[in-house]
Amino acid sequence: MNRSEVRELADVYLSRFDERLERRFTEYDAKVERRLVELESRIDNKMTTGFAAVRVEMADRLSAQYRDLLRWLFIFWAGTIIPLAGLMIALIKL
Repeated sequence: MNRSEVRELADVYLSRFDERLERRFTEYDAKVERRLVELESRIDNKMTTGFAAVRVEMADRLSAQYRDLLRWLFIFWAGTIIPLAGLMIALIKL
C-alpha cells in the first residue's frame, strides 16, 4: 500500500466518521429539543396551576377583607348615628 492509497483510505474513514458524528449530533440535538419542550410544558402546567391557586386565595382574602371592612363601617356608622339621634331628640324636647 502506498502513501496515496493510505491517504484515500484515511479520507474514506474520516468521511464515514464525520457522517456518523453528524448523525449522532443531529439525534442528540433532537433529543435535547424534545426534552426542552417537555420541560417547558411541565413548567407551564405547574405555573398555570400555581397561579390559579394564588388567584383563588387572593379572591378569598379580598372577600374576607371586604366583609370586615363592611362590618367595621356599620359599627362606626351606628356608633355615630345613635348618639346623634339621641342628641337631636334631646334638643327637640327642650
